[in-house]
Amino acid sequence: MSQIEINGVQTTINSGLSTWRELLTELESTRLTRGQVIASVEFDGDEVLQFREEDVLIRPLHGIGQIRIAAVGMKQLALSAVEDATRYLQSLELSIVDVAECFRNQLVDQANIKLRQVLEGMKLFVAILRGIELSLDTAPNSTSVVEAGIEQMKPTIESVIEAQTANDWALLADLLEYELTASLSSFEPTVAEFKSKLEGQ
Repeated sequence: MSQIEINGVQTTINSGLSTWRELLTELESTRLTRGQVIASVEFDGDEVLQFREEDVLIRPLHGIGQIRIAAVGMKQLALSAVEDATRYLQSLELSIVDVAECFRNQLVDQANIKLRQVLEGMKLFVAILRGIELSLDTAPNSTSVVEAGIEQMKPTIESVIEAQTANDWALLADLLEYELTASLSSFEPTVAEFKSKLEGQ
């Protein structure tokens, strides 16, 4: 039978449970304290990042020797996400400048690959911010600050795509280094505001 550890404390598994889905449901309904969420899961020493995906949920417990769960308060998790967002924003800004330099130096193939990675990174960044915003218990009908920032960024993204399609690498480099980095920087006060709200809760 599997062994389970929650925040360093060894505990027992209900013998009537047969899959990870059933155990996860029981953990979240009866074992965690109010306001706690599962931050990480390990099966036999290996971290399982997608522990809510169907192919993981159907895994039989008898095939897992040791399960480790780290559960944290929602506030702690959100603060951690804010720190991640801050570091990620700085990394994205540096990456954009690097991509711009590649375009200026006519390293087009390399620059286009890096640009796709940057745009995917931006999607992840705003998804993290939106998740933090939703955790702050804002009024349901209030305007999303994150979504407003995304709307303001759209014209720049469209200009970037147009310059890339036209093979205008000099214009594209300028748009990236000056316009897109400025659009991203506009999220810095939002990140700071989210952190302040969380610390004040």
